Amino acid sequence: MRTLQFAALAALLLIPCADSARAEDVSLQASLDRNVAGTGEQVTYQLILRGVNGSPNPKLPPMPNFMAQSLGTARSVSFVNGSFSASATYSYVLVPRASGKFTLGPAEIEVNGKVYRSNSLEIEVRNSPAPRAAPPGSPGGPGPGANAMRLRRSGARALFVKASADKLRPFVNQQVLWTFKFYQAVRTAGSLEYTGPPVSGFWSEELPPQRNYYETVNGVEYYVTELRMALFPTTPGRHLVGAASLRCVVQDLPDPDPNDPFSALAGGQLRKVSLSTDPIPIEAVDLPAAPADFRGAVGRFSLEGSVDRQEVRQNEPITLTVRIRGTGNIKTVPDPVPPVLNNFKQYPGESSTNLTKSETEVRGEKTVQTILIPQVVGEYTLPSLSLTYFDPELRQFHIVHTSAIPVRVRAGTAEAQAPPPAGAAPVASGPGDVRFIRTGAANWRTPDAGILEDSRVWLLDVLPLAGLLAGFLLLDRRGQSAGRSSPGKSAGRARQALRRLGGAAPASAQDFVGQVQKALGDYFIEVLALPAGATQEAILGEMTRRGYASATVELARQELEHLDGARFAPGGMDESGRKSRLASAERLLETLEKERRRARR
Repeated sequence: MRTLQFAALAALLLIPCADSARAEDVSLQASLDRNVAGTGEQVTYQLILRGVNGSPNPKLPPMPNFMAQSLGTARSVSFVNGSFSASATYSYVLVPRASGKFTLGPAEIEVNGKVYRSNSLEIEVRNSPAPRAAPPGSPGGPGPGANAMRLRRSGARALFVKASADKLRPFVNQQVLWTFKFYQAVRTAGSLEYTGPPVSGFWSEELPPQRNYYETVNGVEYYVTELRMALFPTTPGRHLVGAASLRCVVQDLPDPDPNDPFSALAGGQLRKVSLSTDPIPIEAVDLPAAPADFRGAVGRFSLEGSVDRQEVRQNEPITLTVRIRGTGNIKTVPDPVPPVLNNFKQYPGESSTNLTKSETEVRGEKTVQTILIPQVVGEYTLPSLSLTYFDPELRQFHIVHTSAIPVRVRAGTAEAQAPPPAGAAPVASGPGDVRFIRTGAANWRTPDAGILEDSRVWLLDVLPLAGLLAGFLLLDRRGQSAGRSSPGKSAGRARQALRRLGGAAPASAQDFVGQVQKALGDYFIEVLALPAGATQEAILGEMTRRGYASATVELARQELEHLDGARFAPGGMDESGRKSRLASAERLLETLEKERRRARR
């Protein structure tokens, strides 16, 4: 027991050192999928944050020569050999606005009051392989008269917008690709003010990037700006994709001067123009009769399950990770139902959704983690999980499965040993405790003499026996005294450990809760005379056997389960949460000590 006390003290003293090491392990790294790109081409920019479980979004560096749009965030957390690690990957798509060599400065993110910065990156943007003239609305582009004669001859519009949808009768939750196009044959002045359509009754996702190209309509060449959006109807019935609008400033075409052949190339008056698309009605069709286990997933998906390790000891966590990948609105795909397992405690872990948007569709990945804590030694099989989805292209329901996963649970690191009797204290023994006594006394009285009348009998027999009996009584009294004082000392040590945690530098939630559990566990092991590594069931069972009040046993059960949940819950723990956990643990200790003292009276 003394060795365990020194080990616990050493572990508590090392908490600040471990925390500082973790702080040094936090890093933010930036990367590009390529360092050379053409104007208008997509470049993937990623930021990887390591060493932190849960954090705000990073602050991107200034990018005046790029358009940037988020593609989502993927988070990862794992427990391997008792070590906790976490990372987050932030993905963005960049579209260059101009050619040249550019430096992307460091991104920043603030974690626990400290700002971390990424590395800088270099990128070269070249003109597209088949460069075209600058669009009419761009600085330095052709003047408004470049298409003047064609426009006048054809009677075509100088500017117009239109919208379209690739499906007018989709299934509920099936993707509809909505497209907005702005056609311009003359120069625009200043910026374009675009307002997207009202999309009540739909999930919506904007699809990057903005596309620009030339298109000839009725003999007139237009510069086209195209925007796309994925829409997913949420209920059956008629829905309306409202009108999108665009406002801009344009130069009117001047009236030609018959005496000046170049007058058509001159600029006209500036004028504000407002354009809008026609609304598009969408009739969403309900899904056919669905299987009982269908929960709303529409698209095409795969399902994969894995664990971070397949052989553990009792009370060591196993992280079960389930990944759903595919095409469709991954945000509305339900989380897989975790398996029902006997002899395991279960806690929700990290959950993340990462969207990947192309020009025409939404794909994604959903990751759901469950923390499993095995309680009993044995061979187990984590059962297969399933996902039922509706494929709108094939108009059929499909079921995908994970593979069953075998898991072996071994005994805990501390070997189980029979507990000592209740209230007993260890008694030290060593060489010389038992000695042999010589028995060769010479002159004994004859049998007819009164044996108690001989002083030598008193000296050699009766008094040593009495002393030996008194010694046993004294040892027994000391043992009882030690047994009575041990719980009080254990409670004091547990309180000291909790107070040291309250004053220590902030550790991760997992480490902090683990130390609270250790302080309470050491108390229960000493007071209840349980073997090291005793499970929650063993602690509560021994409390019941010793006659603790049912309310006290229930209080202990709730506190131990709350600590388990807090240790493996996703996200961190702020200062108020730490104080609350410490206060709750101290209240439990106080209740246990009060009941113990009442039982002694």
